[in-house]
Amino acid sequence: MKCKELMINDWVSDKYGYLMQITVIGDGYVSFEDDEGNLCQLDDKCNQPEPIPLTYEILKKNGWKDAEFWCEYQEGNNSIQDCLPDMRGRINGIEIEHFKCECVHQYQHLLRLCGLDELADNFKI
Repeated sequence: MKCKELMINDWVSDKYGYLMQITVIGDGYVSFEDDEGNLCQLDDKCNQPEPIPLTYEILKKNGWKDAEFWCEYQEGNNSIQDCLPDMRGRINGIEIEHFKCECVHQYQHLLRLCGLDELADNFKI
């Protein structure tokens, strides 16, 4: 995955599976803070970011609940219904068919496009 595909607060991993939330995006690199607060980088050349697969377990960590046919999230006026792995869903009544959203960062982008920035930026892994 190329660094330019990412946004601030997106979740990715490195080739060793270390999970990180992006804090800076530059030309061909992204930065994040490690567990000790040190600024670290991934880049497009030799240490590329890796996507994190989107799973029901991750959705449930973020407040989604099992519904009859969906995994569903409700908070205030926001209602999100997802069907994995078909990748069909509905966000605030808008039907979304076959969106490419197999990874956490792609799902975060979809949430932001629907105006749910806070939910996307505070996503838990």
